[in-house]
Amino acid sequence: MSEAPLEIDSYIFRDISIQQALVTPDDDDGIETLFNMRPSRLSTDEIMRWWDFNTSSISTEGHVKNHMTGRIRINTNKRRALARTVPNLPQRASGKLWNQALKMVGFNYGPTFQDMDNITFDGISYCAQATTNIMISVMKDESRHVLHPAILDSCLQLMIVAIWAGRASAMKFGAVPVTAEEIVIWKPTQAQLDGSSSAKAFSWIDPRGQRLFNAHNQLLASDGQVLMEIKSMQCTAYEAAIPQSLEDVTHPQPYSHIVSKPDSLLLRGSQSHLSLVDFIELVHFKNPALKVLTSDTATATAFLARLPKLCLTVATDATHTSDVTAELSSFTTVSVEPLVLTADLTAQSQQKLKCSFDIIAAPSTSLHELRVSPNFSQKTVAPY
Repeated sequence: MSEAPLEIDSYIFRDISIQQALVTPDDDDGIETLFNMRPSRLSTDEIMRWWDFNTSSISTEGHVKNHMTGRIRINTNKRRALARTVPNLPQRASGKLWNQALKMVGFNYGPTFQDMDNITFDGISYCAQATTNIMISVMKDESRHVLHPAILDSCLQLMIVAIWAGRASAMKFGAVPVTAEEIVIWKPTQAQLDGSSSAKAFSWIDPRGQRLFNAHNQLLASDGQVLMEIKSMQCTAYEAAIPQSLEDVTHPQPYSHIVSKPDSLLLRGSQSHLSLVDFIELVHFKNPALKVLTSDTATATAFLARLPKLCLTVATDATHTSDVTAELSSFTTVSVEPLVLTADLTAQSQQKLKCSFDIIAAPSTSLHELRVSPNFSQKTVAPY
């Protein structure tokens, strides 16, 4: 230890490992925390020596949990890190938008920790910038801080923003830190505290994995000086906090489901109990690629109400084509042709239908005309 007092310029943390979160009970008893610090055996400098630290807690039942370990030392060198060049980030988002997005994945921050605002990003690069405020305390008689935990937490939140390239709508889960190679915190000057207390944080991810992210951060005061630098903070995807939506109804999802229906090719007799829609459904069940042609819009609507994926062509006269198309526009497998089935196709400026049909569903009054029409080869005709 130095005999003369030292003017501390910054604090350096290294080899940080976060084992588990500290959960404070919602009662008047709280939880007891312990902070242990001892000289590191790897340090040889008596003045600038490293200290190993460990943060733990003891529950009311006497269970001890270790939360964080690492090394720390003071630094008297006034030389600061150089500010990283921020790329062009043309897109903007408010802190409120991201607070709501983080809440949706289980990260519900209180008012003090909602200090991130004016977020800029480009939606492609895994980086983001935001404004925050320099604070050393937020209430009377609060513990002393070099930088208040709220501003550090804003930088951690910005890392999540960077993981998703700034796109709040794309976020599927949050992330929590598990290790950090180095964190350096410089003491803000009195001018930085007395003047504009605004600061800018810049976070970037390099590299970015699917569930593991290597995050970096710089916090700059309004005068451009670096106040904090985080190097290689390993973050892991955290989905356990995502709340279950009460609006999402879970439907049964069986691995397989056997459905049996009569074979349409084996039907004999009048089958008067079968409606036209029932018959089409049986044929479609046997042949999912069934192609049906009908000349009646009401019949087409009945088919699609039962079989929305039915490959259906509706023939109508040219004056009603647009109306029928609009009525059936929500069905992707339906086409509308300006045709009168009993008239000559050439006379209607149509050379030939460009597809064949398995079933023609037509009114019984035109059945005879359809059977003798040269426009159609022999197919199944379903009169009604």
